[in-house]
Amino acid sequence: MSLKSFPQSLTKFLTEGRDRINTMATPAIRSAP
Repeated sequence: MSLKSFPQSLTKFLTEGRDRINTMATPAIRSAP
């Protein structure tokens, strides 16, 4: 991985991680009393 593409891939990684967390957390939040 080149240093120039590192920030882009890091942003992509963080975005995908956040989306995954939202996808997992949403049902739990909905089912919470």
